[in-house]
Amino acid sequence: LVNGATTALESGGAIILANAAVTLQRCRIEDNRAGRFGGAVQVLSGSFSATACAFLGNAAGRDSGAVNFDGGSGLFVNCTFSGNEADGSGGAIGLFGAVGTVALKH
Repeated sequence: LVNGATTALESGGAIILANAAVTLQRCRIEDNRAGRFGGAVQVLSGSFSATACAFLGNAAGRDSGAVNFDGGSGLFVNCTFSGNEADGSGGAIGLFGAVGTVALKH
C-alpha cells in the first residue's frame, strides 16, 4: 500500500476501517498521506491487525502519522514503524475516543 492520499479534510490515506476486521501480513505501508488523522490507516471501529509489516514514511496533517484509532482494537506483531510524522501528536500510532485494546508485540 504505497502513495495513497486523501483530501485535506479526510483520514486514513490507504485504509479506513469501520465495523470490519482487517488483517495484513508481510505488507509495506509506505508514503501514504491523510489531511487529518491516520496517515496510512484510520480505525473507527472493528479490529485491525498487522504481522511482519513495515509502516514507513506515512504522514498526517493532524494526529497519528501511521495509524489512528478512534475506536476498535488493534494488534501489531513484529512490525516496524519508521519515519512516520504527524503535525499534532502520535508520530506513529494515536489512540483517541473509545478505543479497545491495542497491543504491540515483538
